[in-house]
Amino acid sequence: RLGMVATIGELDLSMSRAELRGVELRGLEGGLTVRIEKLTADVNALAALFKGAGAVGAVRARAVDVDLDLADAGAAGSLSSIRNRLARRSSVKSDGGGTSPSRGGRAYDVSAIEVDVADASGPMLSVRDAALVKEGDRVTYFAEETLLGELDHDHVRAGPLEVTLERSDRVWVLDSFELAGGRVRSMRDADTEQEALALRVRAALRTVRGSPEPTDATDEPATEPVAATDEPSTEPVFVPAEPTAAPASSRRLFSRLAPDAEVKVRGVDLESRTTEDGRIERIRGLDVSLNGRGDGWFRIEADGETTRGGVLTVDMSVHPDDARAEGSIGLRRLSLALIAPFVPEVPFYEPEVGSFSAELELVAESTDRIAIEGGFRIEELGLFDERIAADPIEHVGVAARGKGAWHPNERRLEIELATVRMNDAQMMLEGEVERTPEHYRVDLTAKLPPTDCNDVVSAIPRDVLRSLSRFRWVGNWSALTHLSLDSRDLQATELSIRVRNLCEFTAAPKWVAVERFQEPFRHRVVEPDETVFQMRTGPTTDNWVAFEEISPFVVPAVISHEDGGFFDHGGFAPWAIRDALVRNLEEGRYVVGASTISMQLAKNLYLKREKTIARKAQEVLLTWWLESQLTKEQILELYLN
Repeated sequence: RLGMVATIGELDLSMSRAELRGVELRGLEGGLTVRIEKLTADVNALAALFKGAGAVGAVRARAVDVDLDLADAGAAGSLSSIRNRLARRSSVKSDGGGTSPSRGGRAYDVSAIEVDVADASGPMLSVRDAALVKEGDRVTYFAEETLLGELDHDHVRAGPLEVTLERSDRVWVLDSFELAGGRVRSMRDADTEQEALALRVRAALRTVRGSPEPTDATDEPATEPVAATDEPSTEPVFVPAEPTAAPASSRRLFSRLAPDAEVKVRGVDLESRTTEDGRIERIRGLDVSLNGRGDGWFRIEADGETTRGGVLTVDMSVHPDDARAEGSIGLRRLSLALIAPFVPEVPFYEPEVGSFSAELELVAESTDRIAIEGGFRIEELGLFDERIAADPIEHVGVAARGKGAWHPNERRLEIELATVRMNDAQMMLEGEVERTPEHYRVDLTAKLPPTDCNDVVSAIPRDVLRSLSRFRWVGNWSALTHLSLDSRDLQATELSIRVRNLCEFTAAPKWVAVERFQEPFRHRVVEPDETVFQMRTGPTTDNWVAFEEISPFVVPAVISHEDGGFFDHGGFAPWAIRDALVRNLEEGRYVVGASTISMQLAKNLYLKREKTIARKAQEVLLTWWLESQLTKEQILELYLN
């Protein structure tokens, strides 16, 4: 019935009752074991001959131990077998076949439940002193203590916990959820190699559900509850559902709630501890409540205090079926260390140093328009990823404020006006972004008003530019950029970049001086295999050919192949950037760049071979420098030599 192997130690059978002791259920391929000390069922032996399992009434079980080892090679197969059996039985019952249990279904009373789940990193879930009671169309679950993760690493510790499910129109939904006390802690230790808890849980759920590995945020299949059955499991069974106006994640969450559901979470601490110095960042005494009004709307309230004297407040009403919401969210000086565990994909560096503040107001003006106004500020952000830079990037600050509207039916964000500020540079943004399961569309305009040249460059973190931050200018710089693209017709992509550059260099690091290339110099190259090639070159050396002596066929041949607009641009080619963007989006990965001859020269003269965002930013600044100091002929002469 469950796709498992059952072993029964002892069986006592009478005309009205069956008692089993020493029951053990094992997954067909290993990895899953369920042990039951004692199981009693009310069953009429004569009726069982004709009705089979339909003759079983109330079932009581005591001392149930569940062990699931996801690291076991057979665990996925065992879980798959159970899912397939339950799905087939659910299908039979939905079609009107199978047994016909009495109204309200079978009653269950399971006590002293212990659950242990482990993965390749170690223990992941522990449930102690739990109980489950099903009577008619109501299920109550209680657990004295639940531990997700390990106390010495990332973990969630909660309890006591009480949950009530109700069956309405043959569907199990959450009626009430009450949690009194808990702690969510992220342990940040440079010596540990254990994977982040959020990623471990995500992988475990994929294994249990049998979901494929997602390729992006939209790939996880949407699910909806279907008719509940009287299988021994009281969990609802889920099948794929057709997309509706509301986002899939919202539907999955709220479709499991009764219209008048009540959720209460009291006295939870969110903590992030750096084990090297024992420092703890915390939201203390977080209280969260969710209450259904019975008309499709749910009110969500939350409040708590942060370590740095900040606050967290939420007062929102949401209508998930229409993807509508209204209310406010306020965060003040929330440590990034408290956010990092929930977004493990972001490569935070020393997040306990940084903070996040935000305020957001939403008004549901209609079923297809939610007005949005607010802003956020991030201070002392640190990032470290080999794709960004070879060393950590610290002391990053960014702030944004704006207003717009969310159109849920079209899944379109309209930006009426937004300003983004980094240090003393401010950019204005307007347009719209649309994302559905089938396509994405972007139509954005960004404007940088006349801004002091030093302020423009200082918007780039110092750890990105390194010694190039010693460049200085007089004058101002302004820009207007427009991007329009639609995944349904990428070849129609439009990209325009208009720049008004009135900047003049007044100071530069000594190592970038172009005068040294006007006399003999030693050029050192590190090859891809790490071998080093060196040569002495420059004017008057044997390895140098003056521009006027270069074959007249070489220059047009190289330009036509490498950079057809070389003599018409100032170092950067917007049309090449547009073509590279389209090609990379079509391929779904980075395939080609948009480097001009000037950019290639800057890289070859000054930079290492590493492929990072930081190196590209340095390359752009050095290209600007070369174009301001050399003629096009001098750039070509250096490039070809």
